[in-house]
Amino acid sequence: MTEVCLNLASGMLWLAGKGTPEECFSMAEKTIADGSALNRLAAMVKAQGGDPSVILDPSLFAKAPYEREIKAVKKGYLVHMNTEQCGIASSMLGAGRVTKESLIDYTAGIALKKKVGQEVEEGETIAVLYTSTQELFDAAEEEFLKAVTIADGKPEEEPLIYARVTREGVKNLIG
Repeated sequence: MTEVCLNLASGMLWLAGKGTPEECFSMAEKTIADGSALNRLAAMVKAQGGDPSVILDPSLFAKAPYEREIKAVKKGYLVHMNTEQCGIASSMLGAGRVTKESLIDYTAGIALKKKVGQEVEEGETIAVLYTSTQELFDAAEEEFLKAVTIADGKPEEEPLIYARVTREGVKNLIG
């Protein structure tokens, strides 16, 4: 995510004429390293009526009263994760709306402990589910496990960015 955000930010800086692509990438990296990007986010939250203290100290966020570790069902490599199914599982925990009348549980969600491409051992924690309603775990866990594929061979690493739109058109970055 950091790589994608840095590329987006540096691309916007470059399009705004703030320097070469390399200089703009360095500018974006610097704002993360020196904390000014985080401070800007906190200022934006405050300007919209939110509490910027939770941005500067995430431990202040409300915590879900229930959590469940999801274990790898076998040894191998995490080769695929269906993000739509992960989102559905998260919504099933209360993190999103299933219907427009659904209330959002702001403490609900999924913390991934393993990424695609990483090796896992059978029984190793690959994710943690969070919710305020313990009865939601079974169905959400089943949905999440359907989203995860573990295989014997390590997958080829895929690029995060395939192309870039420039003033001259679309520039393919692979192959």
